Amino acid sequence: MTKFTDNLSRWILSKFLYIWLSLVLLIAALIGISFANLPLADAIQALFLAIQSMFMFVLVLVTWWYARETAKMSKSSNEAAKAASEQAEASTKMVGEMRLQRLTASQPVVWPSIYRWDSEHDHLIVLFENIGNGPALDIDIFLGRGKDPIIRDSEHTWYSYIIAGDRREHGFLEVPDSIRSFHPPALYKKIIAWQRGLVGEYTLLVEWRDLHMSGPFFQAKLPFTLEVDSHGRPVAKEGLVNIAPLSVKRKPSVR
Repeated sequence: MTKFTDNLSRWILSKFLYIWLSLVLLIAALIGISFANLPLADAIQALFLAIQSMFMFVLVLVTWWYARETAKMSKSSNEAAKAASEQAEASTKMVGEMRLQRLTASQPVVWPSIYRWDSEHDHLIVLFENIGNGPALDIDIFLGRGKDPIIRDSEHTWYSYIIAGDRREHGFLEVPDSIRSFHPPALYKKIIAWQRGLVGEYTLLVEWRDLHMSGPFFQAKLPFTLEVDSHGRPVAKEGLVNIAPLSVKRKPSVR
């Protein structure tokens, strides 16, 4: 429909002179006929009506052309505004993606893992490695029993930072001083009984933040179980590590 209107408009504009001359000749013919067959008053009235009709035609043509051009300008303005809006939206999205890439490029990831049970010192050795691209700051490490860690002071440690590619190790579940106060062979029996009491489910919880300090804290959870082998030594079996951001940092309750 738009293409037909544009073609019609161009044809009318190109043939405007011919149309005008045709109207002039038509009016002249009408005037001649009017003066020949009508009284003078009626002929003059017919002349004015013909001239009025001609001007009305020109006015309608000009009005139609003006309305058409105005609609085209409005359509162009809307398209320009839409294009500007899409460009602004694309720019905003690009800025967000660039910021996300910048944060991701320097994002630290502290990965916890169970190393082994140290039979010599009777404690569980746990490793914490920063496998990300930036330093991890304010690392809080907790160890609790079950899926929701309930922490004792002896099962918590803290590091100010771990640079990318570096790792730390820490011992948990150390033999209490109350047991070490016994003398052999009672000490050996107490330690064996204490080790057997460790059997069950545990959760290793690590929390840290990145260098920018503008993003959320991050948390890694490692569930694992402790069992006792045929020699009476504890054996750890790891679960799957789960890492997620924290909008608000909340430390586990301390007992």
